[in-house]
Amino acid sequence: MINHSKDVSQDHADVGKPASGCAAVSPPESPAVRVRTALVFGLLWGAWPAAATTLARLDLAEITAHAAAVVRARCLAVRVRGDSNGLWTLTSFERVEMWKGKLPLQFVVRLPGGSAAGRLESIEGTPRFVPGEETVLFLEPLRNGDWTIVGWSQGTFRIRREAQGGAERAVPDSLDARILGPRGAAQNAAPRPALSIERLRATVARIAAGDLP
Repeated sequence: MINHSKDVSQDHADVGKPASGCAAVSPPESPAVRVRTALVFGLLWGAWPAAATTLARLDLAEITAHAAAVVRARCLAVRVRGDSNGLWTLTSFERVEMWKGKLPLQFVVRLPGGSAAGRLESIEGTPRFVPGEETVLFLEPLRNGDWTIVGWSQGTFRIRREAQGGAERAVPDSLDARILGPRGAAQNAAPRPALSIERLRATVARIAAGDLP
């Protein structure tokens, strides 16, 4: 659900009016491909309705194909700004390793919602980050030069190190929002298995090269 409170200072420029698609969609009457297109288009331009979030399910091949950049990155800082569309969480990252596309050494991921000055806007399915943690992010550019995450939590993998041996694993972010099932009905997201960082990197490379799994 999206929770709104009242006051916010407008200290961040408007990046554009919401597009015709939206980040949250109702169970579709149109084909699944059109639903996914509306989802991704809406994620790019920051549109979302004030209702429960229902996301189209995206598999790894779809997330990689939609992403202009795939990067292993380290979180540097988190801040929340407001504009005429509401609150936005702006997370600064440092590039650690590029897997697809190009990014500057430091870049900003912009996601809707956040908490500032006593106001909270909580949106299901939007990942949040803490300084120092490392993630693998599947990104698309926004009009203002920032980036957003394809499929929000679906395009976020947290890097965890095993206690014994220190092997790194890429853990898919938990997805609290409901997603569209194979027949278009909304359902809870099924957990996805963690992958070794090497396997995820190799899989992304194959998909980006056109060798779909």
